[in-house]
Amino acid sequence: MTLSAARLRKIQDGRNHPAETFHHFRALLSGGAIDVQPDPKRNDFFELHRGRQVFYFYLSPVSGDVLLLAVWKDKQPRGPAEDSENLAKVC
Repeated sequence: MTLSAARLRKIQDGRNHPAETFHHFRALLSGGAIDVQPDPKRNDFFELHRGRQVFYFYLSPVSGDVLLLAVWKDKQPRGPAEDSENLAKVC
């Protein structure tokens, strides 16, 4: 599923993640249209895979607010290899 940055209103950290992790997530979402995976068990929850990181977040269908809930390392990178390099430059 493709998510448009224009649809997003406010991006918040729901769990006190490290500042650079949250800034990385915000930069990804602010960069334009991105591919996300909907959570099959929960409506309006998504995973964003980039390099070896997975960001799990909630997107309010009413307000467009985003709440970052969890971040973990993926066993198999799914995003392009260059994403990690480009994001390191942004952060």
